[in-house]
Amino acid sequence: MRELQGGRETALDQGASKLPGLELVQKDGQIWITHRNIAQVQVHYYFVDVELMFSRNPFQGRSQSRLSVIEPNLKKVLDLEPKVGWDRLEWKVPEELKNRNMILEVVSGGIVRSVPLYSNSLNVNMSVPLGRLQVLSSDNKKPIEGAYVKVYARHSDGSVRFYKDAYTDLRGVMDYASLSTQEWSTVKKYSILVLHPEYGVWIQECEPPTR
Repeated sequence: MRELQGGRETALDQGASKLPGLELVQKDGQIWITHRNIAQVQVHYYFVDVELMFSRNPFQGRSQSRLSVIEPNLKKVLDLEPKVGWDRLEWKVPEELKNRNMILEVVSGGIVRSVPLYSNSLNVNMSVPLGRLQVLSSDNKKPIEGAYVKVYARHSDGSVRFYKDAYTDLRGVMDYASLSTQEWSTVKKYSILVLHPEYGVWIQECEPPTR
């Protein structure tokens, strides 16, 4: 019986190793395409209005399901050497696109993977217990005055609503949690957008301050 079970598991493993595989990973400023049993990948670039996309779906995380109904702004074809084992290569964004806010998507057969690529020279320090953030330049660590901050909240009833927006002060500080109404009391999670025309975009989710 054990021999039959072992033979079945071996056959399943061998079958799985022949299936195509594709992953897209963004880490420490680098982009990696990991692939298996794939000869060609379509690479798509979608230019995005980050504030509009955030407002439509502030808690979307990395899901970009609507991309399938939009035509890419730029397409490229990447030829690969099919391998049974996993292999990876580093993908370099073209120099002329490095300051664009966009979604990078890779497609092969029925496999689709995507990651957001946002222009960003921001260093945002969160003080979650106080419900405050401070926006600094990642280059010189100086406070950034006038960065636009937009906040949405997910409430205890499951609804997602606009919460507040404001600009950072001279210290680069903005209080994202305080409200003059009691709406803050039902917040389960915040999603925060920081936007500056020179320093770029930052998006983060966080828990509400301890009450």
